[in-house]
Amino acid sequence: MKTRLIKLVPGKSVGQALKEAGQVLGAGGLVAIPTETVYGIAANAADSTAIKKLRRLKERSKSEPFTLLIAEKQQASDYAGQLSWPGTRLAQRGWPGPLTLVFDVGKGRPAGRKKLKAEQAKNIYHRGTIGLRCPDQQETRKLLSELDFPVVAPSANCKGQAPAVQASEVLAALDGELELVLDGGSCRYGRASTVVEVKRGQYRIIRQGVLDERIIGQMARMRIMFVCTGNACRSPMAVGLFELKAAQKLGCKPEELAQRGLEVFSSGTMGLAGCGASANAIEAAGELGAQISQHLSEGLNKENIGRADHILVMTREHLQQVLRVLPEAKNKTKCLDPRGDISDPIGLNLQGYRQCAARLATSIDCLVKELKI
Repeated sequence: MKTRLIKLVPGKSVGQALKEAGQVLGAGGLVAIPTETVYGIAANAADSTAIKKLRRLKERSKSEPFTLLIAEKQQASDYAGQLSWPGTRLAQRGWPGPLTLVFDVGKGRPAGRKKLKAEQAKNIYHRGTIGLRCPDQQETRKLLSELDFPVVAPSANCKGQAPAVQASEVLAALDGELELVLDGGSCRYGRASTVVEVKRGQYRIIRQGVLDERIIGQMARMRIMFVCTGNACRSPMAVGLFELKAAQKLGCKPEELAQRGLEVFSSGTMGLAGCGASANAIEAAGELGAQISQHLSEGLNKENIGRADHILVMTREHLQQVLRVLPEAKNKTKCLDPRGDISDPIGLNLQGYRQCAARLATSIDCLVKELKI
């Protein structure tokens, strides 16, 4: 068999090339496709003949699964079910891109899995997990979007050889083994994707690739900032209560939230720094199970506004003050309680602080649900 090569030249019959590739895949053939990392050998995951050829070519046993390619990040739940935290975060920020995510599916049967026979499912599911990738290559994603069957695509190389990053390298290694090669030019990164396993609400890098540990950490992390005036009462109580609720939801301790990709902090518009929480705030929060005795105040500034993903303020005036410092924060800043301002309890007795803490707790319950933590 002679392997055909089709160059993907924008504006010059790319649609026809993708149509041909789809027909080859639908008939059980193998097609080399470009991605932003390396070239892959695409095969119909629901076709036992195609998978058998792919396993022979890649020298993989039946117990070794293949990573499934998806055209859009939203398709992840079709095969992995409800994504756990911080899997949702990584998918949102890392796709399309050089990131492979291995999700814990457990015993669930997502919609995509239900469409596969047991033997077909074994090609992509392994010990309750599935590896998914949404590549950042326009033509390849378009091809995936036009197919009505799942596609896997391990790197285009023989065992022991370096993955191909150009179509000519695919042909040099696999000419005669594939029906078709789609030539999309040199791969942008020229190295493998980073593989991250997401399990039980935690993540770990299981293969180094284009994205390093620092970048993965930034992608996985959600930063939430609460803002009040002096950063001694309302916002530190809000931090403590939010950490308590989030930890309960995730089944961990508040001090373990950072390991789960969640960072919670606070600041005050008065700009005071290094002051502790008020005694009444510590007691009122403590009665609800939140510990804030170690809190030290921080002033509101461009840096902490910029690094926050969500900013929750106590009053409408606080919202305006945030936007005066950094107008670009408009879309991520809102009042913690949409019903109205949460008044400052400073100067009130302990009962006044208890009432404030109770209102904060009610609003934070809603926030935790809204953020889908």
